[in-house]
Amino acid sequence: MLAGIKLKLTGKIVTLSLGVIAFIFYFILINLIINTAVNSLVNKGNISSDYNFVEQLELSSRDLMLNFRAFAGRVSQSKSYTQKSISKYASDDVIIVGIDEKSLSDIGKWPFKRSIHKRFTDYFTDSKYRENTLFFDIFFVEPDRVNPEDDFLLSESFKRNGRVVLDYLGVDSISSSDAQNADNKDKVDAYIGKFGKLSNVSGNLKMVPSFSQLSFPLKPYLDSIEATGGANSIVDNDKILRRYPMVLKYINNIDSSFVSIKENEFYDTLYFRNIKIERNDVTKTFEIKRYLEPIFEQSKSPLKDRRSITKSDIDGFKAKIDKFNNDIGVEINRARGWIKENNDSVISEVNRYLEKSNLDNEIKSQIKYVLNDGSNYFIIDDILLEILTNFEALKASDSSFIDEYKFFKKMCDKNYRMEKNSFSMFLGNESVKLSLYDIIALNKTYYFDNILMQREYYVPSITTVLASRYFHIPLENVEVTYGESVVFKSPMRRGEDGKLKVFSDVVVPIDEKGNMIVNYAGKASSTDDNASSTFITCSYSDIASGKKKILTDNKIIFVGAYSNGMADDFFQTPFKTMFGIEVIANSVNTVIKNNFVVILNSGIYILILLALAVLFAYISSLKNILRAFLYSVLALLLYFGLAFLVFVNFSVVLEVVKVILLFVITIIFVMIYRIVTEQRQKREIKKIFSKYVNSRVVEELLKHPPELGGQDMDITVQFSDIRGFTSLSESLAPQELVKILNRYLTIMSDIILEENGTLDKYIGDAIMCFWGAPQPLQNHAEYACRAALRQIEALKKLNLELPEGKKISIGIGLNSGIMTAGNVGSQGFMNYTIMGDNVNLGSRLEGTNKEYGTSIIISESTYEAVKGKFIARELDNIRVKGKTLPIKIYELLDFRQEEIK
Repeated sequence: MLAGIKLKLTGKIVTLSLGVIAFIFYFILINLIINTAVNSLVNKGNISSDYNFVEQLELSSRDLMLNFRAFAGRVSQSKSYTQKSISKYASDDVIIVGIDEKSLSDIGKWPFKRSIHKRFTDYFTDSKYRENTLFFDIFFVEPDRVNPEDDFLLSESFKRNGRVVLDYLGVDSISSSDAQNADNKDKVDAYIGKFGKLSNVSGNLKMVPSFSQLSFPLKPYLDSIEATGGANSIVDNDKILRRYPMVLKYINNIDSSFVSIKENEFYDTLYFRNIKIERNDVTKTFEIKRYLEPIFEQSKSPLKDRRSITKSDIDGFKAKIDKFNNDIGVEINRARGWIKENNDSVISEVNRYLEKSNLDNEIKSQIKYVLNDGSNYFIIDDILLEILTNFEALKASDSSFIDEYKFFKKMCDKNYRMEKNSFSMFLGNESVKLSLYDIIALNKTYYFDNILMQREYYVPSITTVLASRYFHIPLENVEVTYGESVVFKSPMRRGEDGKLKVFSDVVVPIDEKGNMIVNYAGKASSTDDNASSTFITCSYSDIASGKKKILTDNKIIFVGAYSNGMADDFFQTPFKTMFGIEVIANSVNTVIKNNFVVILNSGIYILILLALAVLFAYISSLKNILRAFLYSVLALLLYFGLAFLVFVNFSVVLEVVKVILLFVITIIFVMIYRIVTEQRQKREIKKIFSKYVNSRVVEELLKHPPELGGQDMDITVQFSDIRGFTSLSESLAPQELVKILNRYLTIMSDIILEENGTLDKYIGDAIMCFWGAPQPLQNHAEYACRAALRQIEALKKLNLELPEGKKISIGIGLNSGIMTAGNVGSQGFMNYTIMGDNVNLGSRLEGTNKEYGTSIIISESTYEAVKGKFIARELDNIRVKGKTLPIKIYELLDFRQEEIK
């Protein structure tokens, strides 16, 4: 019993271990090997370096669940202005007014006159029940040059409305002019002054993406609106937009010099514009490399912990800059030495070549004069290139100049060129142009003190702006922690009585770059009144013309492009193509519905995957392979169902693709283990069974194992017994008796196995064996007779070795016929044996040898099976117990032929 319990525990431990091993192998194979290999392949196609093909598959599976959820989430809704099927996941407070094909047909080509936008805005301004926000996803960045007065009228309309919000884009342009940078800075200053910025920001701010410019609307519009937010979009590696920024980081870069740094001024980061002179052996150039060296850095600290510049800081900056200038002096001298060595080598080699050249002496003199003129020392590279150009032109008309062309071509390739391109740097209070030539050749001395000053501004995206307005809270109530959340603190909503009431904080999960996962409410909406739609939608022209009235009380009105012919403002989403205005609407809807996609902590995912690996291993290790596979698939399908239900009802993402991969790996591991284990078990069975039957019989048994129970088979049974064993045992010491008996049984058993027999059991000194089972055997009676005769011969040889008084004599009985063969016993212990009257007759014949003084007696049925092949004589007709009729018995004497065929 204890052994059985121990065996079961061992099996469970092995199963658990297989699950754990499969789990570990999954991480090694997928994350470290396959993922790395795929990433290296796809990155050759300019895919983002953070590409992860398994995560990409997970995103696609999430898209599929979004589509299923949207399909099941449609409800009918009837309004005074529309009757259509919309999504139950969409807020009634979100209304999209699309500038659609109908609008373009009714009003005219895009862009519309701004007087149209004024009429549209005035509709909402004059409504009895006012909207929460009127948001235009239209960039008013260029003035109306045909009707400039319309800009004024529209901006005044915005101001009168008092609830208009516009958006802008963050851009990172390095080619902007000083005038553009100055204009951008003025707009940013105006923006910050009027709308403020996010000040409660923390987390890992160093790696947050940033923009150097913000493309604000024209200043009149900026002055007349209530708020504005960034509308930058983020797409994944498969070009699908699943995330939307909640915060944008704007960096104001100011190029200046050390002397402009003042005590008590605030900067987030100060960089010293360092230079380094390098010799590039690949391009054969001496060049200046520019890089930024931080001398004051606060970008990793939360905004509230940052401080202004102190006098001690300035002294430290001065010491660092002085050290750099000393170091760059050493660099310049070393570079001058490189260049001098290069130029001296070139001049010497050219002079030697000219001495041996067949060139005209006048040409030689000119080349020597130019190269050896000290004033040209630092432009040798340019002179060589000019000489090469001249010889290239000469050889085109006179082949005698080919050698000179080849020589100077070799010299140009060998020679190092000195970079002469200028770059701008602040030196003192002025910006100057410098080049490596100025520093090396002209030997000018400069005190390098170029400083890049950076101010960081964290500004809300359009989603954050619109959500803040909907919650009736200022930006001071928005708390940002990169990599964790954006918290809208103490948000308010209007109750049924029309009064604002405070409710629980809204916590928006964001990634380390400040992006929220957009929980799309459904497929792209339609402005057609009869078409199903995710959000409440209507056509821009219907509102602008007054044909349609909509209920706008406390709702956010989203106005934007809804036609492919307008602008490049559409994106690939989990629901295929969607216009930018609806992407923004979905992002805002996610926040105001407080329905966020929840990505579980990586540690929780690891535990889930580990548990599933163990579960799959346990199920797939069940004894019945088909049942194990079906149960494993069922478990996988149940997990899929759970993942879908959890996502639909709670927006919690349970990984699916990783589980499929883990399932496959675990099944493979278990199958390999089972194959290896079964092969080992077969070897053990063969090893054990070979003690009972010969190897050929064992192989057959392993291919076709006998079933539990019995079956009737044509068999020859043999019983053998030692005569006078009791007397022999009394005359021998126990140990000597055991020794003789084991030797005897070994010889007899080996012969039985060699003759394809099956050992059934030892009964003291007696042996029971049979032929024809567990697998059918032709000529089984012949094998049995042959074995009996060999046993008698082997016994004679054994007796020659035994002393007198210890010699052995035996009797053997053989009978052939139908007998029942099979496993007999219990589930815990069983024995493969044979039963039936014919078995009993074989036992009786063995005992009958005593009466007739014979060694081998065979039955009539055995004799009939072997007659003509063995020599036998008829003994008698006898009546045995259990038989009513007498039977003939024969004494088996010898072989008639040597081989049995």
